[in-house]
Amino acid sequence: SVIFPEIAQAAATNGLASKVRAPGPCLPSKFLLEVETAYLPAGILSSAAYLARWGEFAKSLGCHSIRVDCRSKGNRAEVKKQAIDGLHQLCEILEPMKVNAIVENHGNWSSRGDWVKEVMSLVKRGNCGTLPDFGNFRDYDKYQGVKDMLPWAKAICAKVHEINSDGEAAHTDFARMLKILKQGGFKGFIGIEFEGAADPVSGVLKTKELIEKTLRKLG
Repeated sequence: SVIFPEIAQAAATNGLASKVRAPGPCLPSKFLLEVETAYLPAGILSSAAYLARWGEFAKSLGCHSIRVDCRSKGNRAEVKKQAIDGLHQLCEILEPMKVNAIVENHGNWSSRGDWVKEVMSLVKRGNCGTLPDFGNFRDYDKYQGVKDMLPWAKAICAKVHEINSDGEAAHTDFARMLKILKQGGFKGFIGIEFEGAADPVSGVLKTKELIEKTLRKLG
């Protein structure tokens, strides 16, 4: 991931230089703060209270959202119930700050698009949304997963591990994926997360070129 100078300076000013990262090129005013350490709902009350401080950090940095995980242990129904409860509490805390809580497909049941869709359908809060990640679906079709999560998406994470010599992503059909976003009416920012073995800055920039090229073709 790439941290831009404006974001780095804002993070340093707020004592967060080692705690934030940008999921790809984006404007500082629309920056997404990723909370790597907090999983909802492992101790729902304490988790919601802990994440409240990240809402303040996000607001001071000019972020529109914080990303949270919903991947505690338990069966499908148990984790769904806990996630709904935790997200309600968190979003109530974040609402006066005008900050969103967005759920990424990031392990356990959250790596299934249909499960995230069920959670979102029951939370029903304006500042609760999703962050569909192209690369984090497990035993679930990634294209269907993005479709499942798209109605609530407040940002997109275009995860890439390798760019081929022809400029295309090795593991994701970007023409198909971006067509899904376009047909679904998504108008927000697409963050870029490069996790390959190559130079990360080069990987991000090549992925940016791929996205721009593909969007031009889609019209």
